[in-house]
Amino acid sequence: MSEIIVTALIMTTVSILSALVFVNFFIIKLV
Repeated sequence: MSEIIVTALIMTTVSILSALVFVNFFIIKLV
């Protein structure tokens, strides 16, 4: 069970980081 939880946390972290990078790139492109 712990492996599934760790995997879910890693996936969530990666998705959040990629979303932040995409938003930052979009804002920089607008400015």
